[in-house]
Amino acid sequence: MPTTLPSPSIPSAKLRQQVFIRREVMPTHHDILWRIDHGAVRTQTRNEDGVAITLGYWGVGDLIGYPLSKIKPYQIECLTDIKVTVSRSA
Repeated sequence: MPTTLPSPSIPSAKLRQQVFIRREVMPTHHDILWRIDHGAVRTQTRNEDGVAITLGYWGVGDLIGYPLSKIKPYQIECLTDIKVTVSRSA
């Protein structure tokens, strides 16, 4: 179930926005979180047989990223064009 978390307490001037297009796979890093400002994404993993398993659907206001899941492999696929704000996890 999607969870909307409060925005990080980093001054907005230090946050960086990025845009990704529909069907693009977003990069994942061990220390990066993305806050969705516009659009929707799906997070996925794969089982031992290579079958895709959807972990969740996320939209505006949701915070996503590998540091919140720790599942390998972990993939974020854009379902629409999206705009996200990037922040480093603690």
